[in-house]
Amino acid sequence: MHKPHFTLGITCVGGNFIADIVNALRAAPDFSVTIIGVDANPEARGRVLCDHFTVLPMAEKEEHAYVEGWQQLRARHRVELVLVLSEGESRVLAGNAATLQADGLRLSVGSQESVETMTDKLRMLEVAASKGIDNGPFYAIDGENDVGSALRELGYPKRKVIIKPRKSYGTRGVMIVDGDKTEWNLLSPERFVGIGDQKSVFEAVVEANIDLTNMIAVPFVDGPIYDVDCLATEGQMHDVVGRLRQWRNPLSASSTGNKIDMNPRVIDHAKALCEAFTVDGCGDFDMVIEKDGRPTVFDASARLSGSVGGSVLAGVNIPAQLVRQRMKLPLIKYHVTDGCIVRPFATFLRIPDANQNDFI
Repeated sequence: MHKPHFTLGITCVGGNFIADIVNALRAAPDFSVTIIGVDANPEARGRVLCDHFTVLPMAEKEEHAYVEGWQQLRARHRVELVLVLSEGESRVLAGNAATLQADGLRLSVGSQESVETMTDKLRMLEVAASKGIDNGPFYAIDGENDVGSALRELGYPKRKVIIKPRKSYGTRGVMIVDGDKTEWNLLSPERFVGIGDQKSVFEAVVEANIDLTNMIAVPFVDGPIYDVDCLATEGQMHDVVGRLRQWRNPLSASSTGNKIDMNPRVIDHAKALCEAFTVDGCGDFDMVIEKDGRPTVFDASARLSGSVGGSVLAGVNIPAQLVRQRMKLPLIKYHVTDGCIVRPFATFLRIPDANQNDFI
């Protein structure tokens, strides 16, 4: 039987685990692919895994040039579907969906409203609350004057509080305000992630010239954390894998491994969130478990998780299933290997022959 062949665009091919996504797509039994990779970095390591590679600017910094770049790739390579791997690109592409779709280019992201809701932490929690989905208290911060009120409302100094940007990626700008501390301690200097009491946090913010507008404050919850990979069609979830994080540093910028755990309360919460946000495509949710066993979401994305390879190893090829959904192929019924342990490792990979002289 003849298998359909698709030309796919993939963003952010410089990501740490891009090989997992490329390999998952090439392993699909019911279709084959040509992969056009893009990244803002001309030295992105994942370029050698792609059949063709192009540099495009940062989407939110040069939106017009970025969108025009995809139109050119559609014309040059007949790209049929773009798989989006970053929050900024998901917002830009969703906002320009009509223009790109008029050129025949399909996108892995859903509606602009859905994407904007999922990638804005304050809006995400507000919409969820309006739908009756409890994720605990939260407080909007739009300047230095809001910080004191937020901390008091959320129980500081008896309770630790997290202040973070409403829109961010890769655990950037996260500040833990802890009344038991007496000085600021950077946990990830390159990403301005740290912990301190109110006074030392303020001093660090001033020294680093951090803007305290468009921030959100939430209670710090010291509980198990789950990465949840979902696929949904018009809000109806049909594929999901729960991955319990296993790590030494809870603020690590990159995944250090998971135990697959199909916790029923986590899965039900993901299903409710998909419906609340009318997810159409990917739902990438980060949840923490409260002391009473209740999951609460603290981050969401409308894109494939960078560590989705963990779900592939558990028996659910999320990237390939996303292609089936977008290209109107029959979906495969997957079965999750619950309880298996997955870890990221560096390994050798076979690359397209045409890239043999492109060294990394």
